[in-house]
Amino acid sequence: MNTKKIAVLLAAEGALCAVLTFLMRGMMLLDAGVLAFPFVQLGAGLRALSLLGGVCNVLAVALYVCISLAPLALFTARALRRGFHAEDLLLPLLTLSLFGALYAMVNPAMLDSWIVGGRTLGLPVLGGVLYAEALAYALLRLLRAAFSAEAARLRQYFTAALVLAAAVFIFCAFGRSLRTLLLSLDTLHTQNTASASDAAFFGSTLPELGWTEAFLVLRYAADAAPYVLDVWVILAALTLLRARAAGDADGAEEAAEAVTRRCRIALSASVLAELALDLLQLLFMKRLRSAALTVTLPLVPLAFCLAALILARLVQENRKLRADNDLFI
Repeated sequence: MNTKKIAVLLAAEGALCAVLTFLMRGMMLLDAGVLAFPFVQLGAGLRALSLLGGVCNVLAVALYVCISLAPLALFTARALRRGFHAEDLLLPLLTLSLFGALYAMVNPAMLDSWIVGGRTLGLPVLGGVLYAEALAYALLRLLRAAFSAEAARLRQYFTAALVLAAAVFIFCAFGRSLRTLLLSLDTLHTQNTASASDAAFFGSTLPELGWTEAFLVLRYAADAAPYVLDVWVILAALTLLRARAAGDADGAEEAAEAVTRRCRIALSASVLAELALDLLQLLFMKRLRSAALTVTLPLVPLAFCLAALILARLVQENRKLRADNDLFI
């Protein structure tokens, strides 16, 4: 798949995340948190099916068992086909975790007496455990495959990893960060408005809230920008990988230059955006109902961008070294 098609798919993902975030604003299933998705929705569906009774209840139990046993089935199939590896032990562990977590998702009221914070804390914690186990298994499998793979297969793995990272960054920008903005706006309206009708998005009847709303939107832009810029860098990195795979030295050189240029822009913009926002808040502090002066940096997107910059520079230096050697010969 070429870079343009990947960019279109990522844009579609961003639009979908934004639309779903707005449509599901304030819904209980979304309030459980990102880590609980889609397990809490699955649990709610199984519970609704079970409450219908009769055959529907049997079907709900069967689905619950089949979903929970899926990792164990994968473990058995892999063991029979190619033998046993140490990381495969995470699959039976994931099955046990699914049995317990899905049962709690079907009966969330039990979390109110079992965990401090009840279902508000318990649902995302359980979802996080499931994601952690699945991610650990996937990473260990990838490490084993990478150490035994040839250069062409390594490029395929690296390409897949970059596309996955881009998808995660898009979700962070237009899903998680946008949801944080909506929650901040709701909190602002709840604390400063007497009636529920005043809590519509950018619809407060209190004119002085407009400044605070504007700065909350700017805060969202500053939080989301590093992720979007990293996706911009990733698209250039994918072009670089494709040129290297095709043996196009000139194309690889141009792509490496594009990666370094985009990394420089992304790093500079990410750092300066936070500083500019804090300075603006200081200037307009008297007009704001709430403010958040921060000295934090988006470490994950910055670290990724810096790593991409270093790799691109290494590619450029390696090409220059080869060119010098060819001239010497």
